[in-house]
Amino acid sequence: MNNNLISEIKKIMIEEDPIGLISSGAPEDEYDSEVLSIARKLNENPDNGELRVFIVNLFEKQFEYQSIKEKIDTLVDKIMFIKN
Repeated sequence: MNNNLISEIKKIMIEEDPIGLISSGAPEDEYDSEVLSIARKLNENPDNGELRVFIVNLFEKQFEYQSIKEKIDTLVDKIMFIKN
């Protein structure tokens, strides 16, 4: 797996902090599992919509967090930008 891609996704996840874990004091590796899952998904060349659904489902499953849908668009846009 591309370590540069993983690093870029991790940076975006920390910056966007989609469910507020980092801003609540969690360590910066809190999203590492999700970062790896997203990087694997990017290998399938998803479009924005597919990636959005994947990330929403990932966060709902991992964190049982239901309000991620409103916060995900910027995250997806940034991840798709680094992919290209």
